[in-house]
Amino acid sequence: MEKVGQLLQQLYQRRNRGVKLGLERIQQLLEQLGNPQHRFPVVHIAGTNGKGTVASLIAAIYAAAGYRTGLFTSPHLQHFFERIRINGATIPEDAFAATITALLPLADRYEATFFEITTALAFQYFADQQVDVAVMETGMGGRLDATNVVLPVLTIITAIDLDHTRELGTTREAIAREKAGILKPGIPALVLDRDLFPVFQAIAQERGVPVFLLSDAVHYRLVERAANGQSFHYRSPQQSETFWLPLIGEHQLHNAALAIRAVEMLQPHFPVTTSAIQKGLAEVHTLAGYQARLEVVRTQPPFILDTAHNLQGIRAGVQAVQHHFPSVDRWLIAFGALRTKNWEAMLEQLMSIARQFLLTPIDEPRALSPHQLAQEVRGVPAMVFPSAAELVEVLGEQPLPVLVTGSFYFAGTLLQAGLRAAIKPIVDRSVRRCDIAQ
Repeated sequence: MEKVGQLLQQLYQRRNRGVKLGLERIQQLLEQLGNPQHRFPVVHIAGTNGKGTVASLIAAIYAAAGYRTGLFTSPHLQHFFERIRINGATIPEDAFAATITALLPLADRYEATFFEITTALAFQYFADQQVDVAVMETGMGGRLDATNVVLPVLTIITAIDLDHTRELGTTREAIAREKAGILKPGIPALVLDRDLFPVFQAIAQERGVPVFLLSDAVHYRLVERAANGQSFHYRSPQQSETFWLPLIGEHQLHNAALAIRAVEMLQPHFPVTTSAIQKGLAEVHTLAGYQARLEVVRTQPPFILDTAHNLQGIRAGVQAVQHHFPSVDRWLIAFGALRTKNWEAMLEQLMSIARQFLLTPIDEPRALSPHQLAQEVRGVPAMVFPSAAELVEVLGEQPLPVLVTGSFYFAGTLLQAGLRAAIKPIVDRSVRRCDIAQ
């Protein structure tokens, strides 16, 4: 364990190299490893929001169907190993130690970044474990993302919105073009956004890519909402079925439909039954290790853990809690964000449902100070806690609806401080309220 900790520390030190978009370093690194990324089929996913969810749902369906399925997502919440999974299980410490020990000297030779090393680690681990298929989520963008060295069997582009605008562009169209950089000649592509389809279609025609719009082939509609999920009817040329999804929010129906359609398009490569799709969707939390995306941790009173980190994600979260918990008009909102995000607009969106904001420092250099956030809150009380542990203690025993949101790093900070263990079933309404405004 001590050795693993030392190796993780060495890996994290490479974060000082920052974000460097481009494929030259990762290609050089992978060539030294024998190009492990070409030793298994890949489903490659880009997008602003939803790509982690779509990736997890596809991986869960394939795991339910009996395939040995790799899943690569980022960032992690509590520990690094969450980024690399097979059938929901994180990469073992011994496999991490053996692979990263060989990788770090090569990475230094080419000045590879943290994300590039992590991507190479995932490729090598999946190849060593002989996965049947791997589902790979891009980190940032697509065209110059380190994952864009694969020759996939299918590419998917989820919802596009304004995020990482300094690196990817200041309009949705510009960002869409960067995401479309994952399109490969002859490899089918599935996209979500109808209004951006002409952008994708133009690039696809240049490259000889068969591109498909989800809504052209698939119809899906909500059947019933519940506190812990929703059922929806899905109809395509292949099937007409009602599925249960243990996720809340209308946007999750789009993500689920993308995942199902992707599996249908890949039936010649990986046959999957309807029952496997049912099981994969219903058990995505265990089969893919999926967590903290509008996760309903407790229903009475509701306690929701989310990682939304841009305006589109926050809007979707606000709409979801209003639809699934219509009797709740005000929420205690634990919030933390990075200064690189459009946090002012995120705060403004959340004020419409906020009873009070609960703030605490995040262990991340790019994080906003909770005191700065408190000064920006208008018309709603804000309370700053000196540490995440103190905030977690208060959150766990609150007999009021709670929404945690704003950043992967904020959610991760609270989880590392013991959030899940702290959340108690509320049966006594007289429980201590810790001076939270009523």
